[in-house]
Amino acid sequence: SFNPIGNSTTRFNGEFDGQGYTIFGLTINEYRSHSGLFGYIYGAELRNLRVTGFTLSSGYYASVLVGQAWSAVISDCYVSGFVDGTLAGLISGYAQSTTITNVTARGEVEGFSESGLGVGYLLNSTVNGVGAIGSLYCQASNSGGLIGYIDDTNVANSYAQVDVFSDGQNVGGFIGTVRADVALTISNCYSTGSV
Repeated sequence: SFNPIGNSTTRFNGEFDGQGYTIFGLTINEYRSHSGLFGYIYGAELRNLRVTGFTLSSGYYASVLVGQAWSAVISDCYVSGFVDGTLAGLISGYAQSTTITNVTARGEVEGFSESGLGVGYLLNSTVNGVGAIGSLYCQASNSGGLIGYIDDTNVANSYAQVDVFSDGQNVGGFIGTVRADVALTISNCYSTGSV
């Protein structure tokens, strides 16, 4: 089972340039918090990276690329695979004060709550040119094709081509829940697929 780079004790805070290379076939088959290629990043930058064929069978802050991102920049990446967890998404399970640009996610997420095919929970961040393609299955509330729960975040030029299946409330083809008492902008975006 793969051991993620960075955790809540030792967060990754450097720069990682994948130079367009592909990391294929990683598997995490044990329950853990902060799961993904990177478990927890803070003040870090990830760019030009492809992560494909990834499998995560159970986790909290669960993702293919980054379990939890804080004050980070993620750009020009492609991720694909399967993730099962709470606060789950193929790009990031939870992201705060983070910029995500030109990233595509393809695959399947089985989430419990606050789950999206792209990002599970997004706070005080910026999203531009991000796409999600695949299927999302959520057992609880706040699930969306691209983002499960969004708070104080602007989203532009992004899309979700996702079939969303949920037993909970606050479900959407693009975003599950938008916090109502904060200002945000969603522009030039679309979603297709069944809900």
